[in-house]
Amino acid sequence: MDINERRINILLRNINIARYGNEGDVSGVADILLYISGFNADHGYRTTFENPISGSSRPDIRIEVYEDLSQAGEQLLPVLVIELKRRQSVRNTRDEHNNQLFRYMRSGNFPHGILMYANEAYFYVNDNDNIEQEKNSQFDNIAASYQEIIDRLVRIRILYQKEL
Repeated sequence: MDINERRINILLRNINIARYGNEGDVSGVADILLYISGFNADHGYRTTFENPISGSSRPDIRIEVYEDLSQAGEQLLPVLVIELKRRQSVRNTRDEHNNQLFRYMRSGNFPHGILMYANEAYFYVNDNDNIEQEKNSQFDNIAASYQEIIDRLVRIRILYQKEL
């Protein structure tokens, strides 16, 4: 996928802001990665922020796709859930962050999940409630690995997309 220089500049700026900011700043990194990857209405996707799955369970970002765009109705299929964490959160809490993401993946039946820090991303796959980290999907430097991350997101998008 050809990415223009302006979008890369915005992505890198968002990463720099998130390194020193709050969890909300990390959403700026996720937002531009999702935008560049084509997770949008043109492909039948719906993205929501802190939208409850069940009870008080509120993942940071939920991505779902409309099951059938040719008919009326609101049947959505879960695709991807993203849990955001500020800066370099304390590393010994990564297990806790993974568990939080895994709960969202299981309760919402999301086949894909991402744990994202300001400059790190970890991709997971949910196969019948058996959640594992995807092979070669630990990115310790988003700024240096953005093309690989975007390519991975595009592959996920293409699996589920519906054209309008």
